[in-house]
Parts: sequence; structure tokens; C-alpha cells
Amino acid sequence: MIELYSFPKPDNPNLFNASPFCAKTEAYLKYNNIDFRYKAFNGNPAKFPKGKLPVIKHDNKTVCDSWFIEEYLNKTFNIDLDKHLNETDQGISFAYRKMFDEYLYWAILNERWMVDENFTQLKKSFFAHVPGVLRSFITNIVRKGQEKRLNGHGMGNHDTDEIHRLGARCVDAFAKLLGDRQFAFGDQVSSLDITAWAYLSNIKYLDLNPRLQAALNEHANLESYIQRMNEQLKV
Repeated sequence: MIELYSFPKPDNPNLFNASPFCAKTEAYLKYNNIDFRYKAFNGNPAKFPKGKLPVIKHDNKTVCDSWFIEEYLNKTFNIDLDKHLNETDQGISFAYRKMFDEYLYWAILNERWMVDENFTQLKKSFFAHVPGVLRSFITNIVRKGQEKRLNGHGMGNHDTDEIHRLGARCVDAFAKLLGDRQFAFGDQVSSLDITAWAYLSNIKYLDLNPRLQAALNEHANLESYIQRMNEQLKV
């Protein structure tokens, strides 16, 4: 059986994980009816080869990073959620998935960690298990690490409003692609839908991204889309 190492689950039952990457991998496993054991990891992800979560262990193999985990699952279990897509749509799918991973993710992270009022709430939500006397010390160290990641990526070179505009543009772009369709490319779930749901549900169900929530709420089709995906994933 696959072991999925992921961050501890949030209190909201509508959300698989507060990390879109971890949520994406769990959703992929569940949608494809792959048996797995959830391992909530509360330590330092640096113990894993790529220093981040999610990670799966299967047949004496350790696979890191949600993208490469998906590739491994596709090959191992003969999965192809995009077989109904033509070559053009497959290219569009890849581009949109990278838009979520390389733009929207950093906008989500910046709003949670770098905006003081959201960071205050984050400390209460994500670090409640840490004794009060240590909580501020530890969270400030982690916050500095997140700032370093933002700067290393390049997103941190922009100010908060600019980062938000980029994130909101991602939400708007997917809403336009979706239009009045059930899923991204019609009436059948594709790999893009798994990724989109992981990000959009994070924005919708966690009150740590109020400006991105407002951007999402401008699109009625995204609200109904999230509900349809919830039904597909049996959330």
C-alpha cells in the first residue's frame, strides 16, 4: 500500500490539506481509487530527499514532489486522465497547471505569510500544537524561510498588491477557460481539474487569503465548479 506523507489535515472537512500540493496528490489518489495510508507529518520536511511535501513511499521507492508523484502513479497504475484531450488541449492543460503551481501558489503563500493580519491567524491555525512560549519564535523563523523562498522564486521582488494582481489574474484566467462547462475541458474530469480544485478549494475554505477569496467570489462558475469537484472527490 502507498504511504502518503503530507502536512496534518486542517479542521475544515471540505479541505484535504492547507498545502495545495499535498491536496492535489491526495485528490489524485482518491479520484483514481488508489489505496493509500495517510501519514500526517509534523516535523521538518528537510528529512525527505527534496526537502518538501508531499512524499509517497511505495514498493521500497520514495517519490517526492506532486508532479513526479502523479507521473509515478500514472505509470504504475496505468492512469491517463487526459486521454480524452487532443494535443492542443493537452498543451493548454500543462500551461494552466504550471500557472497554478508557479504563480497562484506564490500569491497564496505571500498573502498568508507576508500580510501581518493573515499571518497572525495562520499562527493560530497551523501552529496550535506548538506551546505558546515557543510559537512566536518558531513561526517567525518559518516566516523568514518563506520570505526567502518567495525572493528566490522572484515573486518576492514584487509588492503585495502586484503579487495579488498576478494571483487574481490566475483565478480569472481559469474562470474564463471553464466558462459554462462542467469541467475544464467538458463533461469529464482531467488532470487540470485535480490541480485547479486543489488551489481553488484552498482559497475558498481557508480564511487566510481574503483578497484572493474575493477574487474567486467574483466568478459564479467557480463556486459551482468547486461543488462539482467536491462531489467527484467525495469531500
